[in-house]
Amino acid sequence: MWIRFIALVVLAYLVGAITPAHLAAKLARGIDLREFGTRNIGTSNLYQATGKKKSILVPVIIFDLAKSWPLLWAARVLLPGDMAYWGEAAAAAAAVVGHSWPVYLNFQGGRGMLATLGIALFMPVVTGLAPWPVAVGVSIVLLGTFALRNAPLGVVSGVTALPIVSWLVGEPLALILGYLGIVAVMIIRRLAQPRREISARVKLSSVLLNRLLFDRDIRDREAWLKDTSAETSGRREKS
Repeated sequence: MWIRFIALVVLAYLVGAITPAHLAAKLARGIDLREFGTRNIGTSNLYQATGKKKSILVPVIIFDLAKSWPLLWAARVLLPGDMAYWGEAAAAAAAVVGHSWPVYLNFQGGRGMLATLGIALFMPVVTGLAPWPVAVGVSIVLLGTFALRNAPLGVVSGVTALPIVSWLVGEPLALILGYLGIVAVMIIRRLAQPRREISARVKLSSVLLNRLLFDRDIRDREAWLKDTSAETSGRREKS
């Protein structure tokens, strides 16, 4: 049983570490997303790198959403009783860790938003539990994105809501801890970034708060995007 559990977690990490946005940018434009724009291995940076072609985003989004599903299902099938919950939780967290720090790309990955959404959507299907955590989480993400016009804040708030709602509705401890692990991964991934020159004079505490709430070093989004574009142009000129 433990061999199955460990193999499942390792496989979840390796599958989660597959980054379709990076592959799509390479194939479509020969661009390494780690050296372009925001340097994030995600769909928003892919959208900019490929000339804002929406068609290229569809397979990338579908893959990122669904790549953890076979692992969650395998945990339910291969592990007995309540152990299945622990397997699902561990596989979910491992998949997000893989997406955030993929071994294939020298541990430079994305933020794990789509991977986390896919897990939250599929978890009620595989466990048979009511989908309250994902319903609340997605609602918060949408509120932050469209009402507050702050998608990064909406995302981190929505993901943080997953373990809280899971606990409130009495879901198994394993799932609560699994969601908590995903929250920790997302927060660490945001905070543990190389500091940009534009934020050199900003207090570290402010930089960390901006990263947590806005997923950037400074609050001014336009200045941040302008600096990102300037860095990209500079790298292109040097090459």
